[in-house]
Amino acid sequence: MKYLHILLSAIVLLVLSAFMSHAQIPQGINFQATARDNTGNVIPNTTAQIRLSIVDSSAGQTVYQEQRTVITSNNGTFSFVVGQPPYTVLAGAFDNINWQYGHLYLRIDFDPANNSGFSLPPQFISFSALPFAFVTENITFINPDGAENGDVLKYNAATGAFEPGHQSMNAGQGISINGSTISNTGDASPLNEIQTIHISGDTLFISNGNFVRLPYAFPATFAAPSVTTLPATDIQQYSAKLMGKVNPRGLTTYTQFEWGTTPAFGETINALPLSTDGFNDVFVSASIVIESGTTYYYRLKGNNAAGIASGDALSFTTTLSPPHVTTQSITGIDTSMATAGGQITHEGGAPVTDKGLCWSTSPNPLATGAHVSCGAGSSPFNALIQGLAPATTYYLRAYAINIAGTSYGNEVVFTTLPIKPLVLTLPITSVTTSTALGGGHVTSNGGAPILKRGICWALHTTPDINDFISSDSTGTGIYQSTADGMLTGRTYYARAYATNAAGTTYGNEISFNTDTVTVGDFYQGGIVAYLYEPGDPGYITGEFHGLICTPFDLGNLPWGCYGTNLPGCEGSLLGTGAQNTAEIVAACPDTTTAAYTCAHLILNEYTDWHLPSLNEVSKLYSLWTMGAIGYYYLSSTESDAHFVYGYYMSGMWAVSYIKDNIVAVRAVRYF
Repeated sequence: MKYLHILLSAIVLLVLSAFMSHAQIPQGINFQATARDNTGNVIPNTTAQIRLSIVDSSAGQTVYQEQRTVITSNNGTFSFVVGQPPYTVLAGAFDNINWQYGHLYLRIDFDPANNSGFSLPPQFISFSALPFAFVTENITFINPDGAENGDVLKYNAATGAFEPGHQSMNAGQGISINGSTISNTGDASPLNEIQTIHISGDTLFISNGNFVRLPYAFPATFAAPSVTTLPATDIQQYSAKLMGKVNPRGLTTYTQFEWGTTPAFGETINALPLSTDGFNDVFVSASIVIESGTTYYYRLKGNNAAGIASGDALSFTTTLSPPHVTTQSITGIDTSMATAGGQITHEGGAPVTDKGLCWSTSPNPLATGAHVSCGAGSSPFNALIQGLAPATTYYLRAYAINIAGTSYGNEVVFTTLPIKPLVLTLPITSVTTSTALGGGHVTSNGGAPILKRGICWALHTTPDINDFISSDSTGTGIYQSTADGMLTGRTYYARAYATNAAGTTYGNEISFNTDTVTVGDFYQGGIVAYLYEPGDPGYITGEFHGLICTPFDLGNLPWGCYGTNLPGCEGSLLGTGAQNTAEIVAACPDTTTAAYTCAHLILNEYTDWHLPSLNEVSKLYSLWTMGAIGYYYLSSTESDAHFVYGYYMSGMWAVSYIKDNIVAVRAVRYF
């Protein structure tokens, strides 16, 4: 069915029963119409679009425009209020329409296809004197009370109304007023007399012979704009300026470009200037951001109150460029490798023949240097980068190549992880019964600072930092370390070590034996008096333990506490002397006793000396044979409340002493 027109049944304006001062007039026009086809039949139950424009014919301008969706009734009618929702306002504001002059028209565009095409011829209705309510909205109340013939209206600000009143007139120089007659009495010049004016066509004539040509009046017939699409200019790889020409045909006209990569366009952009007026051609343009190596289609479109017009569709093709590529973030960073990738965002208008990653220890790496190729095409890519140096900062970029050249993505920076240090173990020297001198040589820090270095040792092979260690500063190069606290006459294993952020490494392993000791050796603060034998308390197979005595007598001292039995001091075997001494010191307040003197002895940095038990004193016999001690020595073993034991070296027997006897004393310690 071909739709041709709509038949307006009525346009009803607001009718007010009364006007009050400053009354608010509802802003709207009741509109009712019947839709008919070209044969005159009504169009029932149909959804359509209607666009209403209020046009000022004196200025050729659309002062208000709205568009809304309507549904026809069973008999094809529809109605609504112009200026009231629901609608879409396209231009102007209904409240701002100036209704005081009779040159307003209502343009009606109807689209029964409901796609905003509005291809049917528009209809026009002159408002002439219709919207009287809107014109009179701001009329002020006039109070006629007390008016007389000849009075004039005066505005009374106190009451907000015009009121009648007398107005006297004063004649100026050369003017006389007589009743209602005004005469020239003082100016005889004929050049400034009152003139008679009349109009003919577009010319205003004055009785003294002069005339004025009036501006050309807007034609009675409205016309859609004339639009021409012009060739684009400033075509670059990534931008262009669209050009066009429009003749507004006397009506305010809005222009925009439709454009895109297909003849269907798909994009729009407003042209500058956005609106034009008058009857002359106006050049318009718009700048767009585009891609290289791509064909674009465009046309200019104009829209005014009389209709919509479009220019011819034109096209242009941008020049080729290298591909657009971005670099993805680095992952999987290790000591000598990392994983990276890239993304082709635009081919540049030509196929990508190669793509990949390039890197360097300097900024802005190139594909001609260290790189890995990921093949052709525009698909995303990634690769494993290998052969990197540890603890080294690298700069990496994705690259892509087509016939137009090579391009690079954004640069990313990453640092490979360090490796463990390299260290050698130096020979062990200066071995004693409990110490040894060693060290190491850190030949590489692995790319990270050395946090700790030294030697580690143990009685088992492959010692590590969980065993005995020394800590000797930081850094690379040669260093010296001392192992101490070792057991006498034992086989030890030692390795140098070095630690950085990557971990700890060890040098080659070296084994050595600590020195053995014999009776009479100076060792651990005194003289070795006795080495434990199998069956002795404290004997450990494969280790050296025994008694050490002071290298000199501490003097002749009493045992103390005569007449007092001290329980816990009767021990006589090996290993009981220390306990005897502690009990004597705790129970006997005399600070001049042999036990007190031994317990408080500090000799060669050792403080664990005690008064030996009877059996421990007898073990000093070997030193007596060497001439290192005397004949009689006091022990810590108590006999009873009055007597204690000593030992006679020459006879090799125990001797009983009264507690107050003064006897020679030597302190001993265990090792």
